[in-house]
Amino acid sequence: MIHPRRPDGDDDSAWIELRLLATSDLHMHIHCYDYFRDRPSGKCGLSALADLIDQARDEAPNVLLFDNGDFLQGSPLGDLALADPALGDSPAPHPMIAAMNELGYDAITLGNHEFNFGIPALERALADAGFPVALANVQRAPEPGSERTRPFLTPYVLLDRQVTDRSGRIRNLRIGVLGLVTPMIAVWDHAHLAGRLEVLDPVETARALVPRMRAEGADLVVALHHSGVGNAEWTAGMENAAIPLARQCGIDVQILGHSHQIFPAADFDGQDGVDVPGGCIGGIPAVMPGSFGSHLGQIDLTLRLQADGAQVMSAAVRLHPAPDAPPAGRTAGRIASGMSGAHLRTLDHIRAQVGRADTPFDSYFALVAGDPTLSLMAEAQGNFVRQALSGSRWKDWPVLSAMATFLAGGRGGPENFSDIPAGPLLMRHATEMHRFPNAVRALAVSGAGLAEWLERSAAQFHQIAPGSRDRLLIDPAMPSYNFDVIYGLTYAIDLSVPPRFGPTGERRSAGGPRIADLRHQGRPVAPDDRFVVATNSYRACGGGGFPGLAGLEPVLTAPELSCDILIWHLRTVGSVRADRSAVWRFVAMPGTSALFDTGPGAAQILSDHHGPEDRRITPLGLTGAGFLRCRLDL
Repeated sequence: MIHPRRPDGDDDSAWIELRLLATSDLHMHIHCYDYFRDRPSGKCGLSALADLIDQARDEAPNVLLFDNGDFLQGSPLGDLALADPALGDSPAPHPMIAAMNELGYDAITLGNHEFNFGIPALERALADAGFPVALANVQRAPEPGSERTRPFLTPYVLLDRQVTDRSGRIRNLRIGVLGLVTPMIAVWDHAHLAGRLEVLDPVETARALVPRMRAEGADLVVALHHSGVGNAEWTAGMENAAIPLARQCGIDVQILGHSHQIFPAADFDGQDGVDVPGGCIGGIPAVMPGSFGSHLGQIDLTLRLQADGAQVMSAAVRLHPAPDAPPAGRTAGRIASGMSGAHLRTLDHIRAQVGRADTPFDSYFALVAGDPTLSLMAEAQGNFVRQALSGSRWKDWPVLSAMATFLAGGRGGPENFSDIPAGPLLMRHATEMHRFPNAVRALAVSGAGLAEWLERSAAQFHQIAPGSRDRLLIDPAMPSYNFDVIYGLTYAIDLSVPPRFGPTGERRSAGGPRIADLRHQGRPVAPDDRFVVATNSYRACGGGGFPGLAGLEPVLTAPELSCDILIWHLRTVGSVRADRSAVWRFVAMPGTSALFDTGPGAAQILSDHHGPEDRRITPLGLTGAGFLRCRLDL
């Protein structure tokens, strides 16, 4: 809790200015290079922040640097580094760990994506860390015949630092750092964690540990909390628990992430428990520094030392955007030099040809029409599952293929779309389409289950009143990777009906059904019809809050990753053509239009008549954020 300013006449020697710096959700963006597009990139990457970190340290006498997780996964460089420990100049450390060592991090925690490649790969990557890694709410499962659990990593660390007070005297300050990750890792990486690691609720964990940290002499407690803001009221196991953690657990400062947002920011104005001008969430200072190295978070604390610890008397929270210019400082240069071998091997990898595109492919209209990238991925996934089940009891069941896009703008910005020209299809194109290391799964689903699956997907759209003009179509609170399109079916979405589910999957009392005219091979789907649906491990384990899926036993659990399946498919068929055939449509609403935002490259697609033929789409111009706003006639 921030206390009022000190009374006049207090002894300055008891006062300390402490600066906390934070990164989060770096997702293996080290060098300022976009491996998906094979070109240098500005304003992102850890090396882009190196000069800012050096400058912030030069400006203040007492500085600590933290990272809040999701640093090992997210680019072809990261995929190769975890799959191949010798990617760099062996036996050098993992490229991201080496960069963090160079920058001198004081402590870090893990994010949910650190677990994507399994525990052995994670432990290999962390072995060379020159800083403590704290994680409290994940523990090792008991060994057979025992009920005793053991920590997976150090739950918290106590950093003893000598700091300079206002009068220039050296003081001893003990900073407690508590690491916490969203408990949803138990769902999203169930295949890697089940029977090996147990995941606890972050709020309950902090309630138990913060008093222990205080008893062990922590003057200040900082939570590295890999979580977004979320609801103000706590419920056990909630994904984004920043406000309950701040209000209930006795911590002093919170560093957040996971949702790829920035805080302080106007996006949070008016939200319960959030003070944007004051830089506080749940009554305590907090910062959320975006993703991919887009921002450096900074919290400047004024502390008053007392016998029982340090009081936070004031706090100033700010964000430093990554600069447009390439980093030129010595630290950035050392980072680039240290990862040169890994960088060159990654370039060789992404430039390998895996097939050929006879026509352009793009994802500009993935949320409003038939999408060629989704169609291609769904075909590869469906073919793999059919072949895998050919000798099983499921061999005569119809196989459908559920697919969603990661590349539809949103928080990723106006360049977060696929735009692949006709010509060679390279490894980078395939890895761009499948950015996450999800494995292939297949589920046995009833017709009624399919309808509910699609109702959850239809939460992507706002309700649109018949006859209304230019209402916003897409709900930005729902990420595009939860908008599943199920290939092998045809169906309609009725926008005049309120959605049955909220953007995070919560069921609403009044809503739906939005899904109409659901058919398979032209025949209406009955509630008791049975299908096999090819999907991925994230969805099959309950990711996205789809009703009933988490409880289904997969009929196929394959070790192959979705990206690898796509690559094998491309190498097998040789060349592919864009298929924009629409699996689904909107129920016609005469005299009604809606607006949606896409990438600026969509204007050329429409001009070249390569866009959806079954939708009337009119480009209107660029928004302030750089998106192309379009009108969709319904």
